[in-house]
Amino acid sequence: MTRAGAGRLISEVELTAERLTGEIFLLLDQPQEIEKLSTAARRLARPCAARDIVNLIEEATKIQGNLQRASA
Repeated sequence: MTRAGAGRLISEVELTAERLTGEIFLLLDQPQEIEKLSTAARRLARPCAARDIVNLIEEATKIQGNLQRASA
């Protein structure tokens, strides 16, 4: 998400309560930056992701079942 401009990354080494609080207040003072992050995040959205994953699993299950029946 960071590479796509949809988020910010604070490394674990740098992550402190003060740093996180500073980032939050910085964003709160820059609504246009929040909007840019939000827009970029929406571009990454996959509204049908859960359905697509289920379809892939069902297809893989069918293939596996066919292979097992063929070898029996």
